[in-house]
Amino acid sequence: MERMVGQNNRLVARLARAGVTLRSDVRRHERAITRIEENLAEATDKLNGLIDIVDKSEKWQARAEEKLARSINSRRERRRTWQRSPTSSTRSSIL
Repeated sequence: MERMVGQNNRLVARLARAGVTLRSDVRRHERAITRIEENLAEATDKLNGLIDIVDKSEKWQARAEEKLARSINSRRERRRTWQRSPTSSTRSSIL
């Protein structure tokens, strides 16, 4: 029995030196690859969520800037209209 175990060990060692992997190694690598794929999928989902948040934030920022620009332009227009009214000479002397 010991002789058979020794032969088996020598054979496994020779196969390993030749680059042949054992089934247990293949299974271990397959499990590791599966775990990596699952982690990658989870990370991808989280990154997609963050991308959605940034997109919404940028859209909100753009809308806020547009609203501010419209408000400023509206105030300028009201000021111009107010200064051009029939009683503008009175109003300009007040300003």
